[in-house]
Amino acid sequence: MSVKYLRDEKGFGCRFCAVLDGAQDIFGSIWHRNQSYRALVSLGAFIPGWTLICPLKHTCNLSDHYERSDFWKFASESSSVISSRYGKCALFEHGTRTEMSATGCGVGHAHAHLVPLGFSLEDEARRVAPEWEWSNCLATEVKSATNGEEYLFVATQFNGSATKGSLCILKEPTSQFFRRVIASKCGIVEMYDYKKYPMIEIASRSADQLRKSASELYVRA
Repeated sequence: MSVKYLRDEKGFGCRFCAVLDGAQDIFGSIWHRNQSYRALVSLGAFIPGWTLICPLKHTCNLSDHYERSDFWKFASESSSVISSRYGKCALFEHGTRTEMSATGCGVGHAHAHLVPLGFSLEDEARRVAPEWEWSNCLATEVKSATNGEEYLFVATQFNGSATKGSLCILKEPTSQFFRRVIASKCGIVEMYDYKKYPMIEIASRSADQLRKSASELYVRA
């Protein structure tokens, strides 16, 4: 199944910028927004409610945004909506340095994942890759800790600006690491790849449910 909105059409240099401004949001994935950020259901959402938090302004990773109060306000609003319907969220990011790096999973636009999970994603990540150097880190400290290097950051439980998790500074680009970990834990290891398994029906249904819940608490998306 082809997914048109991930293609670079209509002159958009970034494949995600087209989605974030609504030009190519073909299944209505955006369910919450403000002047700086968008919350949208992830393509390949094999877990209902799987959401991306994206800055509207193009950048490669969220290390700067983790230091901004408006990011945490928006992320907290989004997490509250997801948690009210699906359960508490883990947060993770594949922090890329360039648009073309494999670490960005084919998306050169910064995005954090909020995913309702019934297990410790942080523990699973460390178990799957024990040879990597993981350190405890506050999300607000990611920028200073990584010093411009590519990274993986994961927190089992979202806790606003006090979110604390595990940080790994990558020695080489790594694609879809957390998606692989989650899919393996769920017993569907072959379905980790959002390009092969876009899960449009689950994503579309989740977006509709989250949009309804968000409209009850915040400005309609």
